[in-house]
Amino acid sequence: MNIAKLKIRGTIKRLFKSYPRELLDRWGDVIQDEAIRTIEPYRVIMSYVSLPNEVPTFKILKKILEDNKILLVPKMVGEDIIPVRIESLDELSPGAFNVLEPYSSEAYDTKDLEAIIVPGIAFNTKLHRIGHGKGHFDRFIKLL
Repeated sequence: MNIAKLKIRGTIKRLFKSYPRELLDRWGDVIQDEAIRTIEPYRVIMSYVSLPNEVPTFKILKKILEDNKILLVPKMVGEDIIPVRIESLDELSPGAFNVLEPYSSEAYDTKDLEAIIVPGIAFNTKLHRIGHGKGHFDRFIKLL
């Protein structure tokens, strides 16, 4: 594991915990609103399902479903992510790492995938991502 990434990850996590919940909620709303505007032209979208310590995604997920777009969410199978289509948030239940995942394990063909919303602890100016350290999304994206 890269020591610099570990330090950055630790620093960002400490900073995140130091901010008041109200401020984090406000930032989360701003980020979700911007994401919704950004993905507006796309029809097939994949997004992570957020944990309490991540940028929230539920507003985004609901909007994708309300707009009758195709929403794919990750399901962990071993160390790999498979994209699964859901048509309702009721199709999610706690899975690996206590992340909400779809009940189904039926992989959706990613050939029509137009946008992916990925979790990230930090991003640099070149938009390289530092995630939680397991590399699941990085491996998935390389397969596309």
